Amino acid sequence: MTDWSANLLTVRGESNKILEMVDLFDSEGKNAFDFEKIVPIPQELVSENGESSKELGDWLLEHWGTWYNPGFASFVHFDDKLEISFSTSYGPSFGITKSLAKKYSHLSFKHQYVFEGCEAGLLECDKGMVTMEVEVGDFYEYVFGAVQDVFYADEEDDGQEFLEEMAKLFKLDLPRVIEISKKYPMEQWYTGLVGELKKVGNNNNVW
Repeated sequence: MTDWSANLLTVRGESNKILEMVDLFDSEGKNAFDFEKIVPIPQELVSENGESSKELGDWLLEHWGTWYNPGFASFVHFDDKLEISFSTSYGPSFGITKSLAKKYSHLSFKHQYVFEGCEAGLLECDKGMVTMEVEVGDFYEYVFGAVQDVFYADEEDDGQEFLEEMAKLFKLDLPRVIEISKKYPMEQWYTGLVGELKKVGNNNNVW
């Protein structure tokens, strides 16, 4: 049984540049999100009888992030914004989004996904570069683990590395994060500090 991810890809930029990108994978105007037109499969991996091999499967997961083209895609274009809703098997097609971001560096990309209703993630690209890549389930574990490391560390460890990571994640200046952290003892960083950083931070895509 296939596990499915629900994806929403939002692309922003000049309308004519967005349409130029869409023409790459939907040249016939049929709302087709054809991954193979974006990242073609090497011919040597395609068998004559059409059967999939382990090598092909590994290549697809590495370069596409999923095994198949979307089963369904919906396009909504608002002048300087395009939204594509689609489903993928086993995982999000982050590889496809990264390839589009590199090819169309004048556009910005935001790719959100939910996997089987229990895992979610986000990929953001701007000017051809990945600016954010987060899996929400892993994020909670990371924050809790990082705070535990600080709490049980030697007295000389003031949590500087953790605060630097939080400043980067929430897009805040490090001095401000340090100042806010002084309001909470280290054992409350996971609940108090992280909660306040989310409220004052500039990254609304966390959680």
